[in-house]
Amino acid sequence: MGGFGKVPNREALQRTRGAAKKALEIDDTVAEAHSMLGTVLWMHDWDWAGAEPELKRAIELSPSFADAAENYAWYLALMGRRDESLREAKRALELDPVSVNAYRAVAATYFWARQYDQSIEYIRKWIEIYPSSQEAYDWLKNVYWEKGMYDEAVAAFQKAATLDGASPKDIALWVHLYKVGRVRGVYRRLLAGALSARQVERSCGIASLYARLGEKDRAFEWLEKAYKEREVEMVFLRVSPNMDPIRSDPRFQDLLRRMNFPP
Repeated sequence: MGGFGKVPNREALQRTRGAAKKALEIDDTVAEAHSMLGTVLWMHDWDWAGAEPELKRAIELSPSFADAAENYAWYLALMGRRDESLREAKRALELDPVSVNAYRAVAATYFWARQYDQSIEYIRKWIEIYPSSQEAYDWLKNVYWEKGMYDEAVAAFQKAATLDGASPKDIALWVHLYKVGRVRGVYRRLLAGALSARQVERSCGIASLYARLGEKDRAFEWLEKAYKEREVEMVFLRVSPNMDPIRSDPRFQDLLRRMNFPP
């Protein structure tokens, strides 16, 4: 997904596709290549039907390959097939008990299923193994936020920001913003920062903030931009809590249809 910001996501995924296809031309029994090709098919092409056979083929070829189970778990979660997703994610964890990817997959599946307590349980296990994981605390922040446990979310944010190297002054400013502006104030500040940053592949995130603020027309305006740019984050629309405020809008259902999501 872009080499940690070093390469645009679209370019990275296209290069992944090329490498996977080349590997399969040489040897079509390479599980890693099938797994990554299947991931590109859902993450970039929105070819949900074409992705699953590749992901399953990877597992068939290498049942002990933890990453294949984890990649399939993400796909199943996005399809709303929660029980199957948890089965694969937990199998990945059994195969590789210290896998960050597997802990992330289990926590995310519970999160998207709105089973927040179970998600927190696995994030805590993740933190036990990797106490300096900024990403784990970011996930913890998000889950607490959705539960309405805002003080706990702010504490997790402080820890994540510290691990990420943020200055105490910047962290204090965000904590103050929450105490003064509470939830809507945080959304407004995040939105202002996102709009001024002019970063690529941020349209979906901007849309989610407008959705949270109840500004539906603006949310759909930015979702259309994300759709045209084929942003990677679009694949999470069907399950993301960020989109709950606009999920019942006919425009949202039309967008899912255009992304080829199965009914």
